[in-house]
Amino acid sequence: MKGIPIYADGWVGGLGLPRYDSWKLSRWLVGDGESIKHSAIVAELECEAAVIELEVFYRGTLHQRIAQGESFSRSEPIGFIRCSDEEYAEYLQSENARRICISLEPGELREVESLKGGESNEDFVTRVFRAGLSQFRPAP
Repeated sequence: MKGIPIYADGWVGGLGLPRYDSWKLSRWLVGDGESIKHSAIVAELECEAAVIELEVFYRGTLHQRIAQGESFSRSEPIGFIRCSDEEYAEYLQSENARRICISLEPGELREVESLKGGESNEDFVTRVFRAGLSQFRPAP
């Protein structure tokens, strides 16, 4: 079983959460160890501007890390969803999980443009990453 982290820095009802650094967990709406379904509202979070219901989009078992009334930063997971390998793979493929920011020098950008030809940025990066990933695999 894998665990999907739950952050305050996410999406609620199609709207991006405000990017406040300081949050407080008002209350859990789902108990620790309880099963949750796709699109479940699991907690109420407070920032300086509002109280927001936090919706998660994966099925599994909720494991709380932050207690009600406790403050936390948006980069700190408030809990995890223990889920099946299939659900975890779906999480890894989701749009938010696939975004990886990289910084390249101008010369490197020109080289990338010449190497990718007619490929989309996503297709090119996927191809390069898969080719490079083999360098990190341990020898059998």
